[in-house]
Amino acid sequence: MNAITEKPISKPGRLLLSSAVSALLATGASAVNAEEASLTVEHTCPLPIIGEQPLVSDISADLPKEVKAGESTGELTINSVTTLNNQSRQGLYFAGARTLEGNAVADNNIALPENDKPLDVTLEIPQQPIPGESGSFTVESSATVDPLTFENPGQATITVGDLTLNQVVRGQDGSKLDDPVGEFTADCTLVGNQEDMVLHTFEVVADETQPANITVDTEALDLGSAMAGSPLNGSITVGNDGGQALNVNSVTIAGTNADLFTQSNDCATLDPGQSCSVDVNFQATQPGTYSANVQIDSTDPEAADSPKVVDLNAEATEQPTPALELSKPEVDFGTIDLANTNSAQQTLDLTNTGEAVLNINGLNVINNADGVFTQTNNCPASLSQDQSCTVTVTFQTNQVDSYSADLEAVTNLEDSPEVISLSGTSEDTSGDDGDGDNGDGDNGDDGNKPIDVTFDLDGVTNVAANGSDVPLSGQIISELDLQTGEFTADLELDPTQAQFQISKLFHKIQGRADIEFEPVSETTGSLDLETGKLTAESELMIKIPEARVSLIGFGFGSDGIRIGGGNSCQTTEPATINLSSPEGEEFDPLNGGTVTGTYVAPELEDCGLLTGILNEFFEGPGNTIELELSPRLEE
Repeated sequence: MNAITEKPISKPGRLLLSSAVSALLATGASAVNAEEASLTVEHTCPLPIIGEQPLVSDISADLPKEVKAGESTGELTINSVTTLNNQSRQGLYFAGARTLEGNAVADNNIALPENDKPLDVTLEIPQQPIPGESGSFTVESSATVDPLTFENPGQATITVGDLTLNQVVRGQDGSKLDDPVGEFTADCTLVGNQEDMVLHTFEVVADETQPANITVDTEALDLGSAMAGSPLNGSITVGNDGGQALNVNSVTIAGTNADLFTQSNDCATLDPGQSCSVDVNFQATQPGTYSANVQIDSTDPEAADSPKVVDLNAEATEQPTPALELSKPEVDFGTIDLANTNSAQQTLDLTNTGEAVLNINGLNVINNADGVFTQTNNCPASLSQDQSCTVTVTFQTNQVDSYSADLEAVTNLEDSPEVISLSGTSEDTSGDDGDGDNGDGDNGDDGNKPIDVTFDLDGVTNVAANGSDVPLSGQIISELDLQTGEFTADLELDPTQAQFQISKLFHKIQGRADIEFEPVSETTGSLDLETGKLTAESELMIKIPEARVSLIGFGFGSDGIRIGGGNSCQTTEPATINLSSPEGEEFDPLNGGTVTGTYVAPELEDCGLLTGILNEFFEGPGNTIELELSPRLEE
């Protein structure tokens, strides 16, 4: 049996019946108000021994054209003639069946204007013979339904659905046959859609002798929960199931948190059977539970119903927030020995352990006066819940000392930035000659100690993308092994400035860019002590703190327009510069010499909105460099 389901007051009702019920509302319909209704439906029934078989039922009844709300229909008679096919007859007859009797039970649902309610209908099937002659045969059944009363005006539609057969089958001597034929139950399924099996439609009309009566579809409206600042909404259906017009005088909100609830409605005058809606909205900026009520004042004569009160409830929840978790509270490199290496690396993982997106607005090394700490990372602009990224911190120095700095992580957290301490110490054990000797009076390196040579450099690099020459100056601090000719060096290039000009359509763009260089590793190379051929390789990050342009003839001022640059503006990867002494020339460490080379300028990033334009002046292959190296010799 179907459960009762609430339906809006203004919608038409439906009376859902199994095909076994066949018809409804016959006996209680007066001759004047009645009209003949009929319908043919088909079911599929699982019969014993022979399996699924079709049953065709012809339903007929005299049904009312309209029913007055609040009045009884009287008893209702149902008639049905069901046809079973020849295969069903043969199966039953061969099993010894000569008569059948029983009932058909329908667990029905009546969808009325005011609500849904179940209706149990049992059709009695008197004992009837099963013919021996070939062909189909019919079974007649009928039922009497208790009087029904419809409370609300509106349209009702009677449809036919499934049924259950409970049958007793007897043999020639009148005794019940053995199972499974003697007594069985079959759940029969309607062929087609129940909504299409319409037997009758009629009107439930208002009793105009009754006063107006206000109804609401709920006594308490729970709007649910949402994050603080987000809206919630719901609706109340107001109806009139009385016999006269109902005037809705006012709809107001009162109660503890009335200021957080609002309402709008289309309620004015409701004729019998009509309804209107009151739409309720809620929004709170602070988490908590909130309540109020809707009060509907009307012309309902019952004092208890004017005003009609509907309670309101809503909840505002905490907004989710991100959270930053670090894999370590600080980065301590300990002590590195310059006799073996001048750099070390450690990684630091950043994880969003909160419930909202964590924005990574910046990762910077600060308080880094000696410049010995640098960082690279694979962090995106934001981390979703439980997502991580990694920061790689490098400690690099050629001087014996203790160093410290901080890594700053700028996020959208309230206590941003997060500051992580960086520390490291360097020592140099290459000059130790105590316990480390090999017994022959030296330190075990056969007297092969590198010599330190510092070169001043002066030269130029040509940027192929814009054809400009950029002056270069600085120094190279090197350690040269005179036995092998191999050397390591620290390349220090001074900040410089590039002037460039590019033609765009009918204009010429002039500009300048401030350029800085940051080595990412030692320069390494070798000097062929026989031929004097020097080769070296350096890796540098190229930075653009500022870049400006002006259009010739457009008077933008002597300083031009800033198109990019900044503390984060640099190449996406290091530029690899391979240098060598020119063909046919020798490089003498005591006198210096010339080195030349080519390199590819990597793409720039994080240079502002016009990064793409700046790359047109900078990025690409074919760049040349020429340096003159002059040794600083002690007097």
